[in-house]
Amino acid sequence: MKLLLISDSIVARKEGLKEPRLNATLKKLHQNLELNNTAVSGVNSGVLWVAGILFLGNLIVK
Repeated sequence: MKLLLISDSIVARKEGLKEPRLNATLKKLHQNLELNNTAVSGVNSGVLWVAGILFLGNLIVK
């Protein structure tokens, strides 16, 4: 299964790991998971919401 993560620093934080904490946790739970984490530290959720509305058509896999 493929999973695209789009978020702010909450999803981007690494907490001392080489990859984001959420990535590491999800990979432990689901070994066959393919993750694409595009979260960016310092970008707040409001900016992502506006960008999502403007570019949502480009993010949907058909």
